[in-house]
Amino acid sequence: MELDFGLVDRIAQGPQWVYWWTRVIDVTNWLLIPFAFIDKRARWALLAWVCNIVIIITLFNVYGYSRILGLSHIIVWLPLLIYLAKNRRPLNRENVAGIYLHWFVLIITISMLFDALDVVRFAYGDTQF
Repeated sequence: MELDFGLVDRIAQGPQWVYWWTRVIDVTNWLLIPFAFIDKRARWALLAWVCNIVIIITLFNVYGYSRILGLSHIIVWLPLLIYLAKNRRPLNRENVAGIYLHWFVLIITISMLFDALDVVRFAYGDTQF
């Protein structure tokens, strides 16, 4: 599969806050890599990120830059959030990866709220950003 940078270019052409929000998400996801070496939950999150990349690129290649792209986050992150919620510990009992995962959960939860709105809007015919 060829990585399509057209998606990143399209995001960059939109509102600045969307561009910077996606950069926060990207950095948050990249930080999963070192934490995956020390925490099983981070390994599952890293796997979810890879799956999300495959799905979002596929959706982009089929639908273009449209609101349906948020579906990839809902498909992948909702089960991950359930898993992470069931396996969380209080902050004072977490290792460094676990503390990071609290941040990760916050970021993907906020993102999923935006994504859910986009998918609903797509379903009602408002397809383009």
